[in-house]
Amino acid sequence: MNSFSMSDHASRRLYQRAIRPADFLCFLAHADWESRQRNGSSAIGLTNSGASEALEAGIDPDTIRRIRSLCAIVDGSNVVTEYRGRPRRRQTLRRGDRR
Repeated sequence: MNSFSMSDHASRRLYQRAIRPADFLCFLAHADWESRQRNGSSAIGLTNSGASEALEAGIDPDTIRRIRSLCAIVDGSNVVTEYRGRPRRRQTLRRGDRR
């Protein structure tokens, strides 16, 4: 993907969530999916095929295991935050479920 800069918030969250900076840089280099968000930002992540390509490129399997579950929110070329897991989908209520 592109080159990214880190916001202060993202830098703090990286440390608080015990994500290794080297792992996160590897994640940014190999992230291969993007999901546009409503506010104009994007969620990026690593798919199974992206993980396979990273393995073929010589990335350590333990590193791939660690970065496979990461997700980052980016706004243009600025990393806003990162976390483990995928972005949550908006859950809509069915007509009968409303209270």
